[in-house]
Amino acid sequence: SVAIVKRPDTQGVALPPQSEVYPQLYVNAQAIQQAQNYKQQGQKQVFVQSNNTNNYAYYQQQQQQENQQPFHYQQQYQNFYDQQYQNQYNYESRVAYFTEDVNLNQQFAYQQIYYPAWFNSQKYSQKTQYQNGEAFYYYLQQILARYNLERYANNLPTAQPFQFNQKVQPGYNPQLQYHNGQPVPARPNNIDINYANSFYLQQLNNMDRRIADAIDGRQVKNINGGKQALNAENGVEILSN
Repeated sequence: SVAIVKRPDTQGVALPPQSEVYPQLYVNAQAIQQAQNYKQQGQKQVFVQSNNTNNYAYYQQQQQQENQQPFHYQQQYQNFYDQQYQNQYNYESRVAYFTEDVNLNQQFAYQQIYYPAWFNSQKYSQKTQYQNGEAFYYYLQQILARYNLERYANNLPTAQPFQFNQKVQPGYNPQLQYHNGQPVPARPNNIDINYANSFYLQQLNNMDRRIADAIDGRQVKNINGGKQALNAENGVEILSN
């Protein structure tokens, strides 16, 4: 994919939607299983709900209850609230409609293709593309701003900076499976990141420290071992690459 978007002789080639090439990475396993069952039954036009917030199941149940008895708004709303947020860690599911959005996740994947962190223009004999790092950093800023806006709308605090010495409180279950049928591992509540691979954890710590030192010192070392000053024009571009 990176070669297609970078090579000058493939600029007219359009990448297919990744959700169609790798649907198991964008649609939850239950929906894919239902689609496979319908296909085996010979059905061609069916409706499969890919749900990550459980809201659809609630509204479907609510509609069935409305057909049987008068609807009492206060009681139904309270039942919904209790089911969704009775666990102290379930509050993150309020913004699952945003974090699990297929198109949004596809866009993030495309950003990794157009602005790969490992790409070296000189090594691959490509024309140097300036402001790649700055453009990717700007994209992440916009995503974070919109994410915090959605959290505000759902009465949630803003996203907090990641800390290596603190536990990750809310768990996460992607509800996905790999192409071989194995489920994507879920993250339990209150996980201690120090139990992860210590080698990679140390690398992340070193990278975080080096970036902070470069910002404080307003300079970095280039590939030749020399020092390069950071300023308002090139600082974000250099640190983001």
